[in-house]
Amino acid sequence: MRLVFHIACFIFLFQCCISFSVSGQVVYATSQTNGTYGCHLLFGCGSEAGVADANKAVTNPFTDFAIMTANVKLVSPSGNAFLQLKFDDSFAAGTPVYIKIGTPTTTGIVSGLLGILGLVGKNIYVDAYAGSSVVSASSLNNVTMRKNGSNELFLLLTPTAKFNAVRIRVEAPADLASSVKLPVYYALSGFEPAACSQQPSYTDLGTISGVNVNLDVAVSNPQNAIDNSDVTASSLTTGAVSLLATVKQTVFFPTLSQAGEGIMMRLSIPSSLLDADLFNNVNVQTFNGGNPASAVQNLGNAILNVDLLALFANNSIVTVYFKSPASFDRVVISCSSFLQLNVWKSGGADIHDIKRVPGKPVFTAPLKDTVFTCYGQTASLSVDPPASGNLSAKWYASSASNDITVLNSGSSFTTPSLTGTTTYWVSMAFAGCTAESERVPVTASVIPLPSAVLDPVPDACNSAAHFQILYSNLQNNPATYKIEWNAAALSVHFLPVAYTGLSASPLDIAMPIPVVPSGSYQGTFYLKNGNNCEQGYPFTLKVREPPDIHTSTIYQ
Repeated sequence: MRLVFHIACFIFLFQCCISFSVSGQVVYATSQTNGTYGCHLLFGCGSEAGVADANKAVTNPFTDFAIMTANVKLVSPSGNAFLQLKFDDSFAAGTPVYIKIGTPTTTGIVSGLLGILGLVGKNIYVDAYAGSSVVSASSLNNVTMRKNGSNELFLLLTPTAKFNAVRIRVEAPADLASSVKLPVYYALSGFEPAACSQQPSYTDLGTISGVNVNLDVAVSNPQNAIDNSDVTASSLTTGAVSLLATVKQTVFFPTLSQAGEGIMMRLSIPSSLLDADLFNNVNVQTFNGGNPASAVQNLGNAILNVDLLALFANNSIVTVYFKSPASFDRVVISCSSFLQLNVWKSGGADIHDIKRVPGKPVFTAPLKDTVFTCYGQTASLSVDPPASGNLSAKWYASSASNDITVLNSGSSFTTPSLTGTTTYWVSMAFAGCTAESERVPVTASVIPLPSAVLDPVPDACNSAAHFQILYSNLQNNPATYKIEWNAAALSVHFLPVAYTGLSASPLDIAMPIPVVPSGSYQGTFYLKNGNNCEQGYPFTLKVREPPDIHTSTIYQ
C-alpha cells in the first residue's frame, strides 16, 4: 500500500540495544509461573486481574497465547499481573530475549500520546531472573518493542547479568478505572539459522523526537520495510504533526555483516510531493550495536546527477545503495522537516524494502572497467575476485533491476563477437541469496579494423625475383602488414612475410628461387593497426612461364 510522510527525510542509525552474537539456534522458555500483586487493599485482586491460559506461553507450537490482565478500580477487586517464563539453561549477560506478544489493549488513561509504545516502562515491564532473584531490572534491560516482516509484535530485552528466566509485569495506573491486557505467545533467544541474512529480522515501531505526539501518526506499517515486497511500504510522516519533529525507524539484522557490505533501499516519493531539495536531508548510517560503522551518508549524493522528476514520476520505485566500511547489524530510517528560504518544507517517502548487500565489484590494476577489442572479436571482462568463497560476480546485459537474465557467473566474462561498443553490468551476490550489490558498468569498446582497397595482383613470371601487391584508400590507421600462403604455395617455397612496416604502394614481395612452377597460388594480405586489430584480404598470384621467343606475347 502507498504510505506517505510529510517532512524531508534523513536516514541514520539509532542505538537502542546492546550488541550481541548470534548462536544460530532458537531456545524457547519451557516453564512458567504466574500470579498477581498490588491488589486492592479492601477488595483484593478479584477474578479480572491475573494470567489466563498461562501454559500456552510455554507450549509448542506456540500458536496460542496467555492473556495477562491488570486493572484498577476504585471500589472493587483489582490488581497487577506477572508471568515468569523460565529457560532450561542460563544465558550470559548481553544475550537478547524476544517475547512475542499480541497488540496490548487498554481502557482508561493508559498509553497516552505515544500509543502502545507508551506502555513500555510505564505499564509493561520485563525483569531478568536467576532462580528466584531479580538480577537485571526492567529499567536496565532496555526493553523495547519490535516487529518482524509478518507484522508480529515482540518485546526485546537485553539483560545486564547472567539469567535463566524473564518476568513480564503488567500494571494499570492508579486512576478511577483503567486496564491493560497483554497477550503473550512465548519467549525465545537466538535466531533460526538462515542461508541468507540479508533481510532484516526486526524493526522497531519508530520514535519521534522534538514533539509529543502519538507515534501511529508518524510511522505507518513499519513492518512493510522488511517484508521482502515492493508492493507494500513503511511510511514516516511528521509534516502534519510538527515542523520540528524528527521520526526514526530502526531495522535490525540477525547477524553482523562482513566488512565492505552495504545497504540497498527501495523507496518511492509521491510525485505531488517531489522536491529535489528534500533529498539533501536524507541520510543513512550503519552501526555495530551502539557504535557507528560508517559516517552519515547523504541520499542526495547517492542519486546525484539523476533526473529525480523522471525517476519518481508516477510513483516509481527507485533503488539506492550505501556502502558501510565496517561491519554492522542495524540501520535507521527517519524524517525531519527543513527550512529553506524561511519556509518550512515537508515531503514524503515510502520505504518498500531494505536489504544488506555485498560491496559492489571493484577493479584493481591492470583490470579496468573499459576493455578494448577489435571489430568482430570477443572481449575478456574481469573484476577483482571476491574475498569470500560464498560470493560470486553476476554479469548482465543491462542495469535494469527487472533484467534478471544472468549472462555469466564468475569474476570473468567473455563476450560474444562484437561489432559495436557494448556495455555490460556486473554485481556481487552471495550464493543462494536474492539481493545483489549495485550493478557496475563494464564497457567493451570496439575498435574498427584497418582496411584498404586491394587491387588484383599482376601475374608474375616463374623466373622473376619479385611480384607486386598494389593497394589504395587506407582506413583506420594500418601500420604493418604480413602475408600468409596456402599449402600449394608453401610447397614450392613461397615464404610467409612476418608483420613489417607498411610502405607506399606497390609492395615488392620476393618470389621463391629457383624457378616456380606455373600455376595459381593463394595467399592472404593482412593489415594491422596500433591497437593490434587486423584484417586480411585473400589474393591470387598467377605464375606463368616466360614467353616463347617465336611469339609476340610479353609477360610482366
